[in-house]
Amino acid sequence: MNRQLVKSIGNLTARLSRCQISTSAVLGNQSAVLGQEARDKIHPRIGNREIVGFGINGSASYFDIPEIPFPAIRFKESTGENLALLDKQAADWKTLTLQEKKDLYRISFCQTYAEMHAPTGDWKRIISFFLMSCSLTGWIIIWMKLYGMF
Repeated sequence: MNRQLVKSIGNLTARLSRCQISTSAVLGNQSAVLGQEARDKIHPRIGNREIVGFGINGSASYFDIPEIPFPAIRFKESTGENLALLDKQAADWKTLTLQEKKDLYRISFCQTYAEMHAPTGDWKRIISFFLMSCSLTGWIIIWMKLYGMF
């Protein structure tokens, strides 16, 4: 009886081991090592932008988020001027002008941290909607008192 039980448990574990799924994480951004044709199939919406990192959950997308400072793709597409500036970047940075350094930053990023944390002025819209709704409520109460609803 014990041999038969051990044999059936052994068969069961052998069957279960064939049915398991893989739970290992993907190692890096695979599209960075793929050819242009495969890259275009995987990421058709990014255009001619260079994939430079892993990004948010490995997706090739651009977001200006202070908590995740390095997006997966560059902000601007690779043009002749941008590529020349990126090649010039590999040399000594003392030879670059201040405008070229700013342009290098804008090739990779849309906003600086100061621009991301700048106030947006949304509080003005919220206060105006609140005051308009209070005003509308007051006019409805006046209308109801005039025409005998209360």
